[in-house]
Parts: sequence; structure tokens; C-alpha cells
Amino acid sequence: MTLRKLALAAALAAATCTPSHPALAEGEPTPAACAPYGEMTETLRRRFGETLRLSAEEQRGFALEFFANPDGSWTLVIRRDGQACAIASGTAWRGEPQGSL
Repeated sequence: MTLRKLALAAALAAATCTPSHPALAEGEPTPAACAPYGEMTETLRRRFGETLRLSAEEQRGFALEFFANPDGSWTLVIRRDGQACAIASGTAWRGEPQGSL
């Protein structure tokens, strides 16, 4: 996913998702996993080897953050007031885009 596409996805998520109303991937009713921010980032690092790759602050007081592992796993997190919720995750992340948009 290119940074431009990630930014668009983040903007859409920011407009439609909050920790109490997370995004649902492909209609699956999976609730967001929420925890204090430090606990969330430590879990992503220890369990999945994911580190922060992109952070976008929003004027309304929250941030969207993208964590990824070089092996391809990724998690999209929404953060506000010291709390964080994982709102999407997947595999096959690449640090460099392939092909053109």
C-alpha cells in the first residue's frame, strides 16, 4: 500500500471510526481490541514484531497510527487520550510500493 493510499484510508477511517465505533473489515463483526496506548504498542512489538511506521494527528484530538513488521503483518490503531484501539490488521504489507497507482 502506498503512502498516498494509506493516507486516504486513514482519512476515511478518521471520518467514520471512533474507539466506540470501529471499522469492520468485509462485514465481519469483530470488535476493536482496545488498551492503554503503552500496553497496545508493547503488545504489537512483542507479539507481532510491529513498530510504528506512520502517525497522523487529527485536529479533534486523536491520531491514526500504522504499525508494521518487515515480514508483512500490519495493524491500524486509533489513539486518543492515552487509549488505543486496533481498528484493522492484515498481512502482505510492503515498505516500498510496487508498480504505479
